[in-house]
Amino acid sequence: MRSTRAIWILSAALLTVTALIGAGLSLAFTRFIGVPVASAPTMSSATPTHSQLPAAVVPATSAPTLPDEVTDPTVRRDAVERLLRDRADAVILGSQTTLAGQQVPQAAVPDFVGIHSLSPVSFDYAVTSISSDSDPTQATVSALVSYRLPMDSSAATFREDLALQHSDTGWRIAAEHCIGPKPMWELGSVSQVVGKRATVIGIDQTATTLRRYLAITDAVIPDVTRAWGAGWSQHVVIVVPRTVKQLQSALSRTAESLEDIAAVTSTQAATGESGAVRVWLNTPTMQGLSSVGREIVVRHEVVHVATDSGSTDATPLWLEEGLAEYVGYENTGVGRAVAVGGAIDAVRDGHEFSHLPTEDDFAGSDLSVAYESALVACDELAGDGGIARLVKIYKLTAQGAGSSDENMSAAIHHVYGINLDDFVRRWDARLHRLAGVPLVVVSASPSPTPGGPSAEPTTHLSPMPTRSAA
Repeated sequence: MRSTRAIWILSAALLTVTALIGAGLSLAFTRFIGVPVASAPTMSSATPTHSQLPAAVVPATSAPTLPDEVTDPTVRRDAVERLLRDRADAVILGSQTTLAGQQVPQAAVPDFVGIHSLSPVSFDYAVTSISSDSDPTQATVSALVSYRLPMDSSAATFREDLALQHSDTGWRIAAEHCIGPKPMWELGSVSQVVGKRATVIGIDQTATTLRRYLAITDAVIPDVTRAWGAGWSQHVVIVVPRTVKQLQSALSRTAESLEDIAAVTSTQAATGESGAVRVWLNTPTMQGLSSVGREIVVRHEVVHVATDSGSTDATPLWLEEGLAEYVGYENTGVGRAVAVGGAIDAVRDGHEFSHLPTEDDFAGSDLSVAYESALVACDELAGDGGIARLVKIYKLTAQGAGSSDENMSAAIHHVYGINLDDFVRRWDARLHRLAGVPLVVVSASPSPTPGGPSAEPTTHLSPMPTRSAA
């Protein structure tokens, strides 16, 4: 787009040339400035008025020229990425002045004081898309945000949308908000305590509460390493929110789904991305437990952190939870009759254990029965080999290339020489033995001979053989 000044210069040049050489070259200049030849006026020797000038050279007020970082997609992307790189550096450095200078007044943006207080070793924005509507000086940016804390073995990730505005000072941020679960520093006031093997992060929490959970976590990590092996980071990040509502926002879960949950191990990752493993405590529930109960819960969750890299999509959930329960209760003095009391009651109430717990069972109303029966299944897998044999079967299952049932069946056959159906029967028998209830196998009697007794099913008491208790 030409400016008004450029149009006047061109007009003066055209008048001079016209006066000197007449109409002969006027058509050539008309072609040069873009007016169709057919519509060019006939030029006379008289000085033309404005109404006689070609339309392209009539003085007019033009819109200001927009810079390339607004109109050129490549230049615009470079400018936006540069802004976000500088913003990431300001987050790590905790420079509130720099952050404010990157924003428009009254911008709707997060308070990054919390993340800076956690001493992140990295914080980055990766732009995934930039779009504009009719106004090219306004842009919507989608970005993948990643950050890593000192004890993280990998970076946590989440997605954000940012609204940007362009002015004489360049691109500035008008709004910034996360998509999905909120990062911890947006949930409340963040603080942390750091131990030998763990970091405990509190949200609106007291230092006393954080130190209590730090002592538990530092103590149980060696237990988990002895059970699973040293092939994991042996560092854990525990997050202790003050309220269930904060936990809901962090995990995108409903209050109902967290009612019977004391803790959750979650990979903090955007969909389709890798992430950092965190243990989130349901603090109100944890406060209602005994000291031994809190220890069992934390050890259970630390097992999930340890096995994270050793699990696959084809590892059955009951095996993951059963192993965590097995290690969680180990050497606590809590007997199996207490640990699996809900499953024992279910057997006595006539509940049928014809299949191992499914993912639906772990999300249903009989949540405790799913966990406890999974623990009994792991008792059966361990047999007289204890935790070493259980871990071996777990790792064989995770290494399988088939479905969870196929992997499980292959692992059991490798160790015990039986198939999955045989194992389920042994597990069911073990549950009945713990409950003190005979295992009843119902089979149909042969058809009666004429005049014989009626065809009633015959009940057989047939306890299945089991291995010694672990």
